[in-house]
Amino acid sequence: MIDNLALVAATPNGPATALFSGAFSLVSGGEFNLKFNADRAGFAAASVNSVKGAAIIALAENGAIEIDGGVAGDIETASGVARGVDADLSARLTSWRGLFGDGPQGIYGRALARVKSSMLNAAETPSLAAIPAAGAAPVKVLTVKGSIAGDFSADGVVLRLDDGPITLAADRGDVLILTGGEDSVLYQMRGKNGRAGGALKLAGPVASGDAVIAAETQDGAQWTIAANAALKEQTIAGVSLAGLTAGFDGAISQSLVSGRLAVDGLVRTADIGRLTISDLPSKGHFDIKADLAARMMEISPSANDCWRFDRGAFRLADQDLDARVKGATLCGTNGPLLSMSWGGASDYVRLQGALAAAQTSVEMGQTDFTGAPPAIRFELDYEPAANASRAMGEFSGGEGVLADSLKLSDAAGSFETALDGDKMTLSANLSRLTIAQAAEIEFVAPVAVSGAAQLENDKAAFDFDVKTPRGVLLGRGKGAHDMRAGRGSATFDSGDLAFAAGSLQPDRLIPALKGIVSTASGAAGGKAEFSWTPDGITSSGAALAKDVSFQGPGVAVTRTEGVDGALVFKSLTPVATDGDQTLRIRKIDLDALDLENGFMTFSLPGDDTLKIVEAEFPWFGGTIGAYNSTMALSGAKSETKLQIDNVNLSDLLAFLKVDGLSGEGTIEGVLPLTFEGGRARIDKGILSAKGAGVIRYTGQIAAAAGQADPTTELAFDALREFRYESLSTTIDGPLDGTLHFKVFFEGRSDVSMTTSRGKQTVQSPFIFRVNIDAPLLSLIDQAAVSLDVRRQIENASRGAPEPNK
Repeated sequence: MIDNLALVAATPNGPATALFSGAFSLVSGGEFNLKFNADRAGFAAASVNSVKGAAIIALAENGAIEIDGGVAGDIETASGVARGVDADLSARLTSWRGLFGDGPQGIYGRALARVKSSMLNAAETPSLAAIPAAGAAPVKVLTVKGSIAGDFSADGVVLRLDDGPITLAADRGDVLILTGGEDSVLYQMRGKNGRAGGALKLAGPVASGDAVIAAETQDGAQWTIAANAALKEQTIAGVSLAGLTAGFDGAISQSLVSGRLAVDGLVRTADIGRLTISDLPSKGHFDIKADLAARMMEISPSANDCWRFDRGAFRLADQDLDARVKGATLCGTNGPLLSMSWGGASDYVRLQGALAAAQTSVEMGQTDFTGAPPAIRFELDYEPAANASRAMGEFSGGEGVLADSLKLSDAAGSFETALDGDKMTLSANLSRLTIAQAAEIEFVAPVAVSGAAQLENDKAAFDFDVKTPRGVLLGRGKGAHDMRAGRGSATFDSGDLAFAAGSLQPDRLIPALKGIVSTASGAAGGKAEFSWTPDGITSSGAALAKDVSFQGPGVAVTRTEGVDGALVFKSLTPVATDGDQTLRIRKIDLDALDLENGFMTFSLPGDDTLKIVEAEFPWFGGTIGAYNSTMALSGAKSETKLQIDNVNLSDLLAFLKVDGLSGEGTIEGVLPLTFEGGRARIDKGILSAKGAGVIRYTGQIAAAAGQADPTTELAFDALREFRYESLSTTIDGPLDGTLHFKVFFEGRSDVSMTTSRGKQTVQSPFIFRVNIDAPLLSLIDQAAVSLDVRRQIENASRGAPEPNK
């Protein structure tokens, strides 16, 4: 017989008191009443506060043990505090007689714990801090309800749910329901064979979905695990997921976990600092290795697999920057994709791999880029305790179009970046980047760019060199960019670029000049300024030509010499001059003809056209030039007119140096020119005399004409002193082919006639029509012209009218 036996247990956190009352005998058994309480008692790992409880322990004569009781109070552990715990405890066991050597050894049967209520406060439970608010109210209280029954036998133990599932409900509306596996079993172990499993159903403002886990062991040491989860909605630390499915197949032995994880999900939105990510579906298969005792884990893409992102959108609002990617992959390199440790002072996270994308589009204000970005190999280390990140890597390849005007390709370089709290620094080196015009016909040849950049306190500074693909330096530049304001500027200065044979040549800078301009000398240079804001890019520049000479343009021009002038551009993309610009040209050598001391005033309005205001050269006492016309720089069809005015016929014929040919008069005319596909032609041009004049031909051919037929003799006689009243020439045909000339002149001449009264001189009217078909270059050759005169006059004289008598 025991009556109110008081037992006091002294613990580090305080005493716990228990009172026993009852009676017992080895023959008939007995019954005890137990009451216990503690204001505060326990150890560092676990303790109780304001706990009260009572239980009745009945020991039947047949050895059966029945326990019924309850407990209420607060329970504290390192993981948190459970307030207001109210639980019923019961057990039906056998046999107490084994404890006294009178029956089978061991106590077997069923024990039941039913939690009627228990509240976990977020402020007192660190593990609840991991539950994100995600736009909903934060979790303050979590209520737990449910019951678990345990069956104990000689060959094992079974734990199962009793009287329904276990429910965890958050004050903001989240509900997590745990149901057991087959027969509601949560855990079963018989000998060395065991199984465990359950199903979870979650619903609430943060996440909704289901998960199933099953585990088995055949040796009691290693468990195989299969788990699947499907979440409709989930928001974690500002990342909103939709349609996330995950599956894990692996094993756990003691503290070692290994297996394969399959993930397929959609990031609806994610806010990471100033960056917003949206519409980012991803999938992948990963191999996982973890040591739970050491608190370390490694994750790598499975063989021949990568983490794949079909598409994604990214936005930096304060930069007015939007980007979209398609076909992105994150693959492993020489080590695990992700390695990490947790639960210690030296926790770390390392992410390393190769990032690539098939296509991306970036818009920053009014500026855009489309194409394939460079591939990136990187290593990123994060130290949670210091809230610091370090990353380094290399980039290569890529091809895209910037601002619909520049083609960027074949990039290569390296970078290092650090993020300490909110402070970010970056340094990058660009060893190579090819820049070309994004046009069917390139006006400027591709160039190679290299340089370096630094970022600190949201301010970036960079410098760069520009070279030809062969490595000839074309100039240097520098610039700066404010990351928060989205504004920046850059300048470029080529200095004087000296042209020399076997070295730098204009046709290597401007492909359209290949075969047109060559063997250049002199120097040219330019400066450019660029600035950008979220609203777009602006640019301006200047160019200077210093005594530039070259062969051409084209085959008709032997050489152009002494080109000088300063040009000012108000825009470089597109190319547009700041009003009218003027170039001076000392000489254009046409081999048999020189144009000297001319000039060209023009403008580039920025629509791929050249507007010629005035291009004029002195020419045989008059002028030859083009005025108020527009030329297409794209190779499309263009038209202009070459005007000739006040040309002295005497000077022109003297230049031709045809023996015995001279004249007097003034010539004017218009030669309509059409340019298309790099070719030019004259369309029904006409040259004509301004008023009357004289043509004289007294060469050897005229002297020999006396031996020809009388008509030819008469024609050459008329040309000895032919006073024309009208003179014109029509010209038609391509400049690089055969030109068609139709020469017409009409007038009077004194000729010798044989009449009945003998030889006498009479004045007679004449009309000459001369047709010539010949290449332009042959016509410039004076020998070809002189050899052709007799044949043309002979042909023309056959159609001449009889002279007046």
